[in-house]
Order: sequence, then C-alpha cells, then structure tokens
Amino acid sequence: MVVHGWEYRRYVVASIEQVRGTSLSKSEFEYTTAKTNNISNFSAWHNRANLIPKLLPLPADPNFESERKAFLDRGTFALYNYCLSLELERTHNGLWVDPDDQSTWLYHSWLLGESFSLQDDVHQGTPVLAPTSPEERENVLTSEIKLLEELLEAAPDSKCMFSGVTG
Repeated sequence: MVVHGWEYRRYVVASIEQVRGTSLSKSEFEYTTAKTNNISNFSAWHNRANLIPKLLPLPADPNFESERKAFLDRGTFALYNYCLSLELERTHNGLWVDPDDQSTWLYHSWLLGESFSLQDDVHQGTPVLAPTSPEERENVLTSEIKLLEELLEAAPDSKCMFSGVTG
C-alpha cells in the first residue's frame, strides 16, 4: 500500500494527539502556512483546508453561532491572526504569482465553497467560515469577482483562470 507523505503526517499527528490528549492543529496549521509559501504545494493547501474546521468551533457546538460571530466581528482567530479575508488574501498572492497553478485555485475554490455553501454536507449546518451578514457576503463575493476580472485581464490565456471565473 502506497501512502502519501501528508497522509502519513496526519496519521502520526493523530497518534501523538491521542497519546498526549491534546490537539496539534494550531502547530500543524502554522506548518502548512510555511509550506504554502510554495504556492504549488497542493497537499499543503489540502491539509490546511482539513485543519481549519478543527481550529474553529463546529456547528454542533451549542456556542457555535456566538463564537463564529465573535470570531468574524474581531476579524481575528483567538489563537493567532487569522480570518477568511486573510486566507483569501493568501490565495490572491498565489494567484497573481502563477495564475496557471491549480493548487492555489483549488484552495481558493474550497474557501469560497466552504464560506458560501447553501447546503453544508460536511458540517451539517452553517459553514464554519461563512460571513455573518448578507452585506458581508456581498462584499466578499464582489471583491472576489473583481479580483478574477483583474486576473483575467492580466492573464487572458490562463486555463485555470477561466475555470475560476466560469466555474
């Protein structure tokens, strides 16, 4: 059986967490932050997407709505400076560096899908990163559309770009 390096890393981290009885999600998230400096590291982006729900309260938590709203109102994550806008900004940097790199596009697509999903199959409730008001939703989406239009103008032949704009 062939096991991918990141899959093995998740297995080792889960084993350590079980023995210690404590989460390593914060340090793993910081690790993926360093590893996504190479924008083409799809596996790091994927691991990052798996860690975000572990760092935030889940919809099943009775305090989910109040904690999520407080998190978004502060614009920061309690453990360190982190919010949807910062994650989107991180992807924007990668998209401008290489608009044909699908790794960043896939993570960007996941962020928007996670944030604006009308039916959230993963969490069975409100998406973890969803803006708290219709105005916030509109502002984020308007900003993303503007970014995509600017990128399309700058790199009209980008296949990933075209998929991002139309898909």
